[in-house]
Amino acid sequence: MKRYQAFLVAGCTLGMLMPVTAASAAAPSATPSATSIIITAPDLVRLDRQDPASSATFTGASTLTKLRVDWGDGSTSAPRGTCTATKAHASPGACKITVTHTFAAPGQFTITATSGKRKASHATTVAPVPTRWQKPAGWVQPAGWATLMGATFTPCQNVRWFFDPAGLPGDESTLKADVAQALALLAAQTGLTFTEVGTAAEAQLLMDVKNLGDSGSGLASMKPGEGRVTFASDDPYLHDPFAGFSRLHLPYIDPNTNQVAYLDANGRGWVVTRLLMLALGFWIVQDEAQLMHNHYEPAGGFGAGDLDGLHTMYLNNPCPVIPD
Repeated sequence: MKRYQAFLVAGCTLGMLMPVTAASAAAPSATPSATSIIITAPDLVRLDRQDPASSATFTGASTLTKLRVDWGDGSTSAPRGTCTATKAHASPGACKITVTHTFAAPGQFTITATSGKRKASHATTVAPVPTRWQKPAGWVQPAGWATLMGATFTPCQNVRWFFDPAGLPGDESTLKADVAQALALLAAQTGLTFTEVGTAAEAQLLMDVKNLGDSGSGLASMKPGEGRVTFASDDPYLHDPFAGFSRLHLPYIDPNTNQVAYLDANGRGWVVTRLLMLALGFWIVQDEAQLMHNHYEPAGGFGAGDLDGLHTMYLNNPCPVIPD
């Protein structure tokens, strides 16, 4: 039996003939906001290491949801959802959309993402890529040191090195120890860090030993980000009696008198250091007081010009925010 509502009109009760129906369900909002916004970006990243890229993810976005991302560098994104409003409201996890961005220049940026009245933000700093020291425009080479290409490595870089023992003769068995000490001396004057690695493929500074056929104590080469030194297995100065960095007083048999005589010479370690400086970007000079003078017997330490060059190309340059 149908029930009828009664209304009191001027003191009389009138029966209404319209049946009472259940109240209709409220329709979902035509433009629901995304249920969540998540910005994924590092606090600090280097310009060349933005992998993965910064991103903003909207969950519960419909085709009617107004989405926007301001990346803080003048660029924006305005993605569109693919779900209906009803589906976005009922199943937000199935209605997710992500946009990504790679910054083209260093700087400090605030990423701001909005969905309807919802808003999220995140600050990120993009650090510049380190650069090698090179001769500035109009630069005049000081006396005492020289360079052809500028620095091989960037300031404060962690330089991976590898010493290949293949071809090392028995009477040069301690050569690697001199290499390690020479790198420690250079680290103190350059601000570089030298880290030994296990394979040549990992190395940025590679050393090996070969018979160079009387062409000297060794050869060195450099290019941006990479240096190489080849020590001469056949050169007497690289043999173990000359090991170390001290001033030596070595006995030998004088072939003319067949008597014991003594040779005074600077240790092999300075030969090694000079070759490593070539690999770091230095060149030969005419000043005999400098280690980079191309005399067969090297100076027994760094000269004032050597130190000026090491400091100019490396030590005096500020460390990058994120070094190599």
